[in-house]
Amino acid sequence: AVRLDLVERTMQANHKKHAHDPHLFIYYFGTSPDKQGKGHGHILLQHILAAADRMKVPTYLDCGGESNERFWTKHGFHVVERVPMCYVSQEKTKEYGEKTEIAFKPDGLEGLSACVRQYDP
Repeated sequence: AVRLDLVERTMQANHKKHAHDPHLFIYYFGTSPDKQGKGHGHILLQHILAAADRMKVPTYLDCGGESNERFWTKHGFHVVERVPMCYVSQEKTKEYGEKTEIAFKPDGLEGLSACVRQYDP
């Protein structure tokens, strides 16, 4: 619960900082693991981006990890900021008997990446 709250608060802060004008926001996006790499995400995303273009607004999202950043940048998004995230574990470790700081590093990249695709007529 602590980690999810941290992710949610970070996403809200990113959103407020990088997407304050009218925009289309992608909150969740994914395909089944056994369907990944077969073009299904690309097809779905084309419908979303076409809608943003018809609305003449940029598209915004947050993502985590190298593979996610590669997918989004391949589709015209730019990483405008990567925000490191860490939290202090509420449990003491067996080794040191202290609470430990744990970093959120999905797929090797630290934190969440704020990504924007500008509307380009």
